[in-house]
Amino acid sequence: MNNHETARKLLASSRYYRQRMEDALAREFWNTAVRHAQEVVELGMKGVLAYLSVTYPKMHDPSAAFLQVLAQHQITLADAEAKDVREMSAVLAERRMPAFYFEYDESSTGAHFAVSGARRVHDLCLRILVDLGWREEDAD
Repeated sequence: MNNHETARKLLASSRYYRQRMEDALAREFWNTAVRHAQEVVELGMKGVLAYLSVTYPKMHDPSAAFLQVLAQHQITLADAEAKDVREMSAVLAERRMPAFYFEYDESSTGAHFAVSGARRVHDLCLRILVDLGWREEDAD
């Protein structure tokens, strides 16, 4: 499998989990929404890295590698965007397992925070890919 095929699969998965995240939020499944928010963020960033032919780190918070690779490819983000990527990825990576195993009951506020951040990071990843020549239909 080539890098663009891997990117296509990662991004198709990120879209799938985004739909699941939105559904979980609508159904007030707060813990599930947080878990899927983390998956959306991780898979979106790894899709960009794969598209750039970079071996992505096998960890749940790939933000450091993601931001480093963007800089190496002269893909600039606003400072607020880079900060958002770092913070959302780190927070969600930390919360993913406890949310999944119901080690605590996530709140509506926490779930909405996670989903809102996941949307921003995912949209950013899609924008970067489109700027690189990615076509939306490639992720289906």
